[in-house]
Amino acid sequence: MNIKSSHKWISGIMILCVFLLMCPGLASAHAYIVKSIPAANEALDKSPEKITIVFNEPIEKVFHALEVTNTSGARVDLDDSQIDEKNPAKLTANLQKNLPDGIYTASWRVVSADGHAINGVIPFIVGSGESAPASQTAAPGNTLPDWDATLIRWLQYAGLSLYLGTLFFHLFLLPKAERKASYKLGRSQWTLIISFVLTAVGVLLSLPLHARLDAGVSWSEAWSKNVLGETLRYSTFGSVWWTQVLLLLILAGLTYALIPRWSQGEKPIFAGLAVGTILAMFTAKAFMGHAATAEIEGLAIGNDFVHLTAASLWLGSLLALAFLLPAYSRGKTDSAERKQLYWATIQRFSLTGAICVLLLLGSGLYGIKIFTPTLGSLFTSIYGQVLLAKIALFIIMLVFALTGFLRGRRQNRELGPAVWIEFCVGIFVLILAAVLSNLPTALSNPGPAHLEDTTRSGYTVMIDISPNIMGKNEFKVSVKDPEGKPVTAIEQTSLKLTSREMAMGTLEINMPGNTSPITKEDLITMAGRWEIKYHVLLKSLDSLDGIVDFTVGNPK
Repeated sequence: MNIKSSHKWISGIMILCVFLLMCPGLASAHAYIVKSIPAANEALDKSPEKITIVFNEPIEKVFHALEVTNTSGARVDLDDSQIDEKNPAKLTANLQKNLPDGIYTASWRVVSADGHAINGVIPFIVGSGESAPASQTAAPGNTLPDWDATLIRWLQYAGLSLYLGTLFFHLFLLPKAERKASYKLGRSQWTLIISFVLTAVGVLLSLPLHARLDAGVSWSEAWSKNVLGETLRYSTFGSVWWTQVLLLLILAGLTYALIPRWSQGEKPIFAGLAVGTILAMFTAKAFMGHAATAEIEGLAIGNDFVHLTAASLWLGSLLALAFLLPAYSRGKTDSAERKQLYWATIQRFSLTGAICVLLLLGSGLYGIKIFTPTLGSLFTSIYGQVLLAKIALFIIMLVFALTGFLRGRRQNRELGPAVWIEFCVGIFVLILAAVLSNLPTALSNPGPAHLEDTTRSGYTVMIDISPNIMGKNEFKVSVKDPEGKPVTAIEQTSLKLTSREMAMGTLEINMPGNTSPITKEDLITMAGRWEIKYHVLLKSLDSLDGIVDFTVGNPK
C-alpha cells in the first residue's frame, strides 16, 4: 500500500471515529406540559393526595423541583418531588392530608432532555376557594434567553464558521495553481488560531452555563464541584459536552500539526481531517437541537445539519474574501495576474454562495414548516418574531450576494466595502441563530387556530379555536355552501378531540343551535398535537364529516 493510499485509509478511519464519538444519543428541544393533575385552574371538591405533571418528553433526573404553597406562602407538599421510574416524563409530589378549602399554587422546575431549564406555576382550587390566578408555564418560551447563553452559543458558531471558511478558501476558492503558495499566508494561520480559540471558549464555558441555568444558581455557584458534577453525570448535556470536548481536542491536535506545515507551503492531510472534525461538531449540535422533537426525526436532524453547515460555509467564505484575498493578492506584482486571481476566486465563491443559498432556502423553509404550525405563530411567538428578523437579515445578505455575483460576471469593479457589510450582517444572523437555539419553537405558542376543510359535497367547514392553549378555549364553527355563502340552517355540531401525543380518550364537544357561526367554551386538557373529528348535521338532514389536525400551545 502506497503512502497516498494509506493516508486515505487513515483519514477515513479518523472521520468514522469522530462521527461515532459525536453521536451520544438523541436529545430533544424544550419540554412542555401536556397534562397535569390537578389541571391549571381546576376546582376540586376534595383535597388531592398528590400533584402530577406530565411533560411531552423525558426530563433530566437532576435539578427538578415541585413545591405547592397556599395563599399565605406556606408549603403544603411533603418536599418529596420525584420523577416516575416507569415514566421519566412524569413529575410527582405528595401533599399534606386534608388541605383546607382555598387557592393553591404548584411551582415546578425541570430540565429538558436538551439541557434547558424551564419552570412555571399551576394554580388550582380546593373546595369553595375563589377563582385562581391565570396559570403560567414554561417561562423561557415567553422571554428572550439570557445574554450569556446567546454569547456562548454565538462564540461556537462564529469560531467554527471562521475556521471552516479559512480552510475552504485555501482548499477550493483560490485557483488550483495558487493554493500551495497561499498556505504560507500568515494572516490565514492567525485566523485559524483565533477561530479555534473562539470555539474552545464557547465549548468550555457551555458547561458552567448549563449548570447555572439548570440548577438556577449564580455564575459563582455554578463552578461548584457538586453542581458541575451533577450536570456531567446525570444530564444528557453532560455526555454531549464530553463529546464536544473530545472533538475539540482532536481539532486542537490537527491545528497544531497543520500550521507548521502550511508555513512551509505544504498541503498536509490534517486540513481535510480538520474539515471532517468541524462537520462532526455541526452534526452533534443538530442532534441536540429542536430537530430531535420533529415527527420525522432523522430528516429534521439532517436538515438542521445542512442549514448550519451552509450558513457557516457562506459566512466563513465571506471573511476569507474580505480579509484573506486582498492580503494574498497584494503579493502579486503583475496587475493583470492579480486581477485574474481576484476574479477567478470571486467566481468560485459565487458558485459556492449559490449552492449555500439554495441549501439555506430549502432547509429554512422545511424548518419553518415543522416548527411554526401556523402563519400567525410567526407573529405571536418570540421564536417566530426572532425567526422573521433572521429572515430579513438573510434577504439583505442575499441582495449583497447577488450584487457580488453580477460584479464577478462583469469583472468591472471590485467588491470593496460591500463584502464587509455582508459579513457583518452575517454575524448578526449568527447571533439570532444563537438566540433561536435557546428558545422553544413556535409549537409551544402557535396562537389562535383557524382550521378549514372542504367536504366531498363542496361545503367548507371552518373551526376557530382561541386562544388555543391548554385550558379554557372558545370553539367557533361556521359553514359555507359550495357557492361560498354562509349556511345558517344547522341542527347540531359535534367535535371529537383526540390527542396525538398520548392515549387519553376523546374529548367531545356538542354544540346545538341553528345559527352560524356556533360558539361554545370548553377545556383542552393538554398541549401538543391534536386531531378533531367534526360532524355537522344540517336541518336538511345532510351531514358534513371530516378530520383536521392542529397544535395546542401552553398558557403564557
